[in-house]
Amino acid sequence: MKLELINDNERLLKLESKSIKLKWCTDHNLFEGECNFEDLKGAKGIDFPFGVLINAFQTGDIIFPLYDMVLVSKETDERKTPWIFVHYVICPEFETNQEMRNKLFHRLAINPEKQLIKKCQRYYLRVEIESDMIQFSSFLDLNEDIYEALIRDAKFNKKELL
Repeated sequence: MKLELINDNERLLKLESKSIKLKWCTDHNLFEGECNFEDLKGAKGIDFPFGVLINAFQTGDIIFPLYDMVLVSKETDERKTPWIFVHYVICPEFETNQEMRNKLFHRLAINPEKQLIKKCQRYYLRVEIESDMIQFSSFLDLNEDIYEALIRDAKFNKKELL
């Protein structure tokens, strides 16, 4: 993985399978871009640059169809230890997979199933459940394959949340 300068507002993140054009986002003060989960195969957190946010989309057989966003970035914790931060956001108002979204919001936010919430809290570093959004977050070790971690999360979510 290599980050190349295009100009002041654009960068190019070169992965094994493709290059991702990144544009400066004034809201997040980061360079942002999009790719599929599969594009991240072989990518390790150690090579992931700081100041970059990737919005990864799922394709293929192992799909958890409720994600609106799967955000991947490199951040440091309070001890200045770098980690790969993976953040899932699910909102009820989006049109895709509405029946599944409604069921999940019912199980987690409207009429919370305590066992299910505890399972999510044991699996993820952070679970936030609000009336208009559900968020799951985890940190990955820098030597971990990002793609494999995303697939592991998708399998957990598909098994436990659908």
